[in-house]
Amino acid sequence: MATAANSFRLTAAEIFQTNQTQQLRNAGVLIKSYRDYTSSGNPSMTQAEVATVAGTTQPVVSNLERGKAVPDDAVLASILAAVRLPPTCPEGKAVFDTLRTIRDTQDFVKLLPKHKP
Repeated sequence: MATAANSFRLTAAEIFQTNQTQQLRNAGVLIKSYRDYTSSGNPSMTQAEVATVAGTTQPVVSNLERGKAVPDDAVLASILAAVRLPPTCPEGKAVFDTLRTIRDTQDFVKLLPKHKP
């Protein structure tokens, strides 16, 4: 019975990777919501418009919003500024730091041992 229960446990690497993936998706949803937010004097923007303002391409913005990839620091900062979530404000800094950490540690997560607890 204990053997069957152990087969359903996740490895530390799988848990860490799952948490990173969820954080990446959450950040993408937040960025999309800032891009889509509309108020007087603050029209929503398309991904292409954000890309133009940020000096990048629409697929880069799309991949970020879908949690597929995080661009380098300069592009990430310009995308956040374009959607009015600059890295200089507390919320923007939190998103920037989280995404940068995820991007910089993704390769290391793959190297974690596949040991079952």
